[in-house]
Amino acid sequence: MNESEHARRGARAGRFWILRSTIHEEGRDPGHELRLRVQRVSAREGTIAVVSSATCIYCQISLGADTRVAHIIPSALGGKLASRNICCWDCNSAISAIEKSLCDALRGVTAMAGVQTGRGRKAPPLRMTDPQHGLTEVWGGHPTIMGTPPAVRPPEGGQVRFHFSATDLDSAALQTAHLLRRFGKTPDDLEAGKVVTFTGAERITFLDRFEFDGSISLPEHLRVFAKAALELLALHRPLLALRPELRDAAAFVRFGGPEVDVGWDATTEGPLGVVRPLWHSCEVWSAGANLIGKVVLFGAYPFTVSLTTKWQGEPVTAVHAVDPVAGRVLLNAASSEDGPLPRGWPNRVADLDALQLRLNELARALDARMHDVTVKRCSKDLMERWRREIGGREPCPQDFVRLQTLVDEECERLRSRRTETAPLSTPDLFRLVRQHFERLEREHGPAPA
Repeated sequence: MNESEHARRGARAGRFWILRSTIHEEGRDPGHELRLRVQRVSAREGTIAVVSSATCIYCQISLGADTRVAHIIPSALGGKLASRNICCWDCNSAISAIEKSLCDALRGVTAMAGVQTGRGRKAPPLRMTDPQHGLTEVWGGHPTIMGTPPAVRPPEGGQVRFHFSATDLDSAALQTAHLLRRFGKTPDDLEAGKVVTFTGAERITFLDRFEFDGSISLPEHLRVFAKAALELLALHRPLLALRPELRDAAAFVRFGGPEVDVGWDATTEGPLGVVRPLWHSCEVWSAGANLIGKVVLFGAYPFTVSLTTKWQGEPVTAVHAVDPVAGRVLLNAASSEDGPLPRGWPNRVADLDALQLRLNELARALDARMHDVTVKRCSKDLMERWRREIGGREPCPQDFVRLQTLVDEECERLRSRRTETAPLSTPDLFRLVRQHFERLEREHGPAPA
């Protein structure tokens, strides 16, 4: 029997298991790869190859070579598992719109966690207005102060006072040159003390506890959770996903009806058990006549799906977990066994305390991540100052105590949200301001009166 026939018969029998981007056949050498009818995608994208059913699970049309990649968990949330063998271009595009709605609702958590998208890119940062520092950009626990617009304070003692944020001397000089032109002043006024420049070069801060809500129960959001469970089944058992018992579930995902039972569920445990904060998981398993799906986002948003209560297909369990922060697949496996039947299923236990506990754990994980990152950045910035203090000699234990004291003092200053500004009046600043001022005069002409 050639490899092509092996692939076809194996797919019909559902006897393939998947690890990373290689498909192996049970009973054969683990190093033997079935190369025929396997869609291989670059490891950079983190996707996993599957044997194709060549049929869209939503509209049952044949899939072509140009079929769009479908992610089990949305790529914008850090989903890495994907295939071209699940749905057609039109169905995938229609479902992408509802996935975007869910991703937008979780954008704050995605930015705070520092999610790597399914294509290895950084998720968009979150921009927020901090009461003390103004515009602040947050990504991966890095609160970065974007700075406030330059301001001119009322003259004091006959001096014009410029206030702005700058991260280096050249940036401060350029902003000063623009302000001089804007207010009809010259570098001579700066050197004569008629203009005083103040800058706060602070770039990092501790944010207050990051608040986010769980408003992801819109109808289109529920369809995304049903989609993930159904497509995980299609990835591992493509023929089972086409069974007539799942037609209603497929129509719910694709068109929004008829309704399928999807809801919050912090008590039902699937084969994976409890998922740690910041991780995503997706599970689908049969339990007698029930086919159940469970999707947990960031370890804190658990939803279960009753795909059908009339299952007549073979037993199946498929599990998947991904760390969206590290950008790696943790688990992806399937077996031909039933999973656990939750007590009272399909009725759920409305345990709001258990749900709140998960959200609190996620909040603590995000707070701890931001704390660790900010302390690390403070330590890096203060290291140069510490090295200058010890003058290049071999550091002694007291020197390391001094470094820790500097870090603790800086962190306390940031926590208490004390903004420090300092006047800039150095020969280097004057020289750079004059250079920028003269360049702006050449390029744009004299400033309007």
